[in-house]
Amino acid sequence: TPQHGGVVKVEHEMVFELVRSDSGTRLYLRDHGKPYPTEKLTGNVTILASGKKSDAALAPAGENIMKADVIIPDGAKVLVKVKEDGHHSVTVRFTF
Repeated sequence: TPQHGGVVKVEHEMVFELVRSDSGTRLYLRDHGKPYPTEKLTGNVTILASGKKSDAALAPAGENIMKADVIIPDGAKVLVKVKEDGHHSVTVRFTF
């Protein structure tokens, strides 16, 4: 269930909520219903829209939030890749 008005996907028992806005993109992470700390995470967002591909870095932005300076248009397919030191990266697919 979205808690921030975004699109929710579950991968590896983690909840990923991607929220798009006119000021950028935010990713909220939860693990077993609890906010998952992002300070040790790295990531990126790949957006496929209108035949074009764009990439942006995801950076920790407090508690369980990561931010990217990119705007996701309607109809886009989005790949989010998140990695934590010592763990395999997780890729999550979204469609808007």
